[in-house]
Amino acid sequence: MPYGAYFGPGFGAHYSGTLGVFTDTTPDALTKAIALTKAELTRIGREPIAATELEQHRAMLVLSLIHI
Repeated sequence: MPYGAYFGPGFGAHYSGTLGVFTDTTPDALTKAIALTKAELTRIGREPIAATELEQHRAMLVLSLIHI
C-alpha cells in the first residue's frame, strides 16, 4: 500500500498538501484494505517514525530529484 504527500509547487514548504493512498485490491477485499489503511495512518500519527525508515525515505526523495 503506497502512500505519499503531494506538495504543490505554488504553495512552498508551508503547505501540507494532499495525502493520497493507493491500493490495488479486489472489490471484496476493499473493506479490509480501508481498515488496514486507517490502522496504518493511526499508527503513523501515534508512534515516532524509526530513524532507518526516515533515512530510507530521504534517500528515495534525493534519488527522485536527481532523475527529474
